[in-house]
Amino acid sequence: MDFVIQWLWYLLAFVAGSGAALVIANMIGTGVFTTSGFALADLRDASFVMLAWLVGGLYAFSGVAIYSDLAKSYPESGGEYVFLKHLLHPALGTAAGWVSLVAGFTVPIAVAAPDAGAGTEPTATP
Repeated sequence: MDFVIQWLWYLLAFVAGSGAALVIANMIGTGVFTTSGFALADLRDASFVMLAWLVGGLYAFSGVAIYSDLAKSYPESGGEYVFLKHLLHPALGTAAGWVSLVAGFTVPIAVAAPDAGAGTEPTATP
């Protein structure tokens, strides 16, 4: 019985870890892997590339701070829709939701798919 419980805990940890990795990979995207070489070619120094990533991280953190303040001000479920509904107009919240669904989630995954699959292609034919 202990073996079954231990196996279930390992399975739960694997599923939770895989889910977390999928969310993190979707948030970061393949841009980190596909654009670093271009950034290094343009900036010519790895320290400048790291500085650019740091500035981008600070910019993203400012967005997180703003969203957390909005979430504290409007404690309702619904995300951007709730914020736009209260701050501007409900129609803008609806439009933002559809744009986020199509352009914010679907398109980036479709664009990143060829880059993700490029590493799995064989390099030589037998």
